[in-house]
Formats: sequence, structure tokens, C-alpha cells
Amino acid sequence: MNRTVENVSPKKYREVVLPIPLRRRRRLPGVLVVFIMFLAHITITSHAFMLYPSHKKYFLTRNGQGSSCSRSSISSTRANLVPASLVELPAAPEQEVSSSTAINSLVVPKKNPIFISTNVLSQHFEIPDTSFIHKISPRPPDIWERMALVLTSPKQNNRKNSKRDTGKMGVDETVEFRDARDGATKLVQKCLLGRSKQPHHMDHEEVESIVEYITNVLSYFQTHIQQQEPKAALCKVRLVSTLGSKGQKCPRWHVDHVPLRLVLSLAGPGCVYIPMEKEVAHANDVDRNVLNESEEDDTARANEMILPRGEKELAVHAKEGDAILLMGRAWETENNNNNEETRCFAAPHRSPTLDSDEVRVLLVADYVSQ
Repeated sequence: MNRTVENVSPKKYREVVLPIPLRRRRRLPGVLVVFIMFLAHITITSHAFMLYPSHKKYFLTRNGQGSSCSRSSISSTRANLVPASLVELPAAPEQEVSSSTAINSLVVPKKNPIFISTNVLSQHFEIPDTSFIHKISPRPPDIWERMALVLTSPKQNNRKNSKRDTGKMGVDETVEFRDARDGATKLVQKCLLGRSKQPHHMDHEEVESIVEYITNVLSYFQTHIQQQEPKAALCKVRLVSTLGSKGQKCPRWHVDHVPLRLVLSLAGPGCVYIPMEKEVAHANDVDRNVLNESEEDDTARANEMILPRGEKELAVHAKEGDAILLMGRAWETENNNNNEETRCFAAPHRSPTLDSDEVRVLLVADYVSQ
């Protein structure tokens, strides 16, 4: 059949007369193509930021108080790391806050004269026999958790990650208080309520017993942090229960950037500390320069540098029920003379070594800046 161009419409001409390669293909509008490319760019960029978060800077926050723990312990505690944009930073953001900066930002109460000649006070409080410790302590892992731990454990040939964390967290509650009785009551209530929002039932006598005990401990702390003030100082108390290595918060020797801190173990070993009397008796056995300024990442290596002759003749191991008052750097320079031999320094201390199945319940009290 003869068909001329004049008798064929343009559309039919493209479909019938022209060969297939020369026919006009349907194309996406230019605006749609640009929009798809924009979405692809956004998707790729967001994935890159998620996989490589090195563009963010992180800083350690510890309830508003400073502490010179090791960088290795900082990197292992992800819960304490927050984006730099959410934290008020000092002038040099990539460095840890110096002791002078932390102390100057804290309104320091008047130093207790007792701590002019010593940096540690200790008093034993007999722990009442109640079910409180048992109820707030984390339970050992069951068979299913153990199986999951084995399946997710690192390979044996990877030496760097061969040591796995088998610890568990129980309760972690903090309460601010002016009245010791009120602070103890709120703390016990929050701990018994727990994270599950299902309160652990205790007899009224047991609750009163543990509240009275914590009240006495907090009153002991307030007596030494405050000297004849007309208004009770604002303090805070924190109670943490752990199982295994989770209880080793600061295994490195360090001092706290606070006026005074109370540390008491309700279950498990207490903190390990070096009183001033021991340090004076063993001169040059504690390297204060390394203790305050070292940036060594490895905790074991740093401890060897701080105590070059070891800790056997220096360290004191607190026991359950021992309320330890540790003087911090905020009181280190107050009412001190310049004589290095008679000057009282902040008390070095560290967390104790714990077994994988060892429960530890720790109570810590601090002064809150007004």
C-alpha cells in the first residue's frame, strides 16, 4: 500500500514512517529530574553523617561536677556523652575543663577547719538488715541473657575487643535536698519505684529503718560541709546499684573538683583512697603532677605513673557501711600555706576492682553550688 507523507498525520508519521531509533522518546520533565537528584543527594549525605559522626564534638558531663577520670573511661561511658551544642563550653572546647575553671564556676562554701590538717574523714554506719538492697540490686543474667552474650561476644582473635562487658545496671537515682530526712525519704521512694514504674513492696518498718539510716549519713555530710549557716545548704545524693564491671566508674586514681564528697557503699567494697597521713609518711610515692595533669589514655599505665612504687603501702580500702568524706580540689587551696610539706591536698581515690557477679550499691553526696 502506497502512503505519502501528505496523507499521514505527524503522529502517524513518527510511528509508521520513521524507524524506531528516530522516534521521539517520552522523557521526564526537567523539574522532576532535578527533584529526584536533590532527594538522592540528601539521602546520601544523611547516611554519611550517621556513619561518620566525627564532625560532632562531645564533652563529658557529670551532674554539673567535674572529675579528672581517664579518657578511656570517658570513651566507654556513652551515656555521659552529649553533643557539644548542648553544653556550655569553656574557651578551649577541645580540651577538658581545667581544675581552676571548674572550681571558679562553683560557689565554694567555707572550708571546715578539720580539713586543714587532713583530707579524709571516715565513720562507720552499721547497715540495717532490710530487703532494700536486694530489691534495688540488678539480677544476675538468666540463661537466655547468657546465651545472647555468648552469641554476641567478640571473636577470640580480636585481642583489642576480647574483653567484653558483663555488667548490669540497676537503679540510678539522684535527689536534691536541704533537709536530710526529706532527701532520704525521696531517695528511697524513687529507688523502690524503679524504672518499671512498679513499686517494690517493703514493710513499713523496713522503709523507716533504711530512711533513718540514710538520714543519719546525709546529716553527717551536711555537718562537715556547712559551718553554722543560717540556711541549710543545698546538697544532692545519688544512689546507684550495679552488677559486675558496671560498678567500676573510675578505676583510675583521681581527685574530685568539688569541696567535699561523701562516698559510702551499702553493698560491695567501698572506694580505695589515700589519706594525707599515708602520703606524708611515704614521701614522693604519689606523683601529683601526673595525678592532676596527665592525659594518658591507658588506665593501668596512668595508675603506674601516679603511684610509681605501687599502692600497697598507701591505699586504704573502705568497707560496707564506711562513710568516707573526701576533700576535693575546691578546698585544696583555701586556708593553706605555701609550704609543700604541711599543705593539705585533695584526696586521691579510685573505684575498687569487682568480680563479674559482684553487686555494688553506692551512695554519693555532694554540695550543690548556690
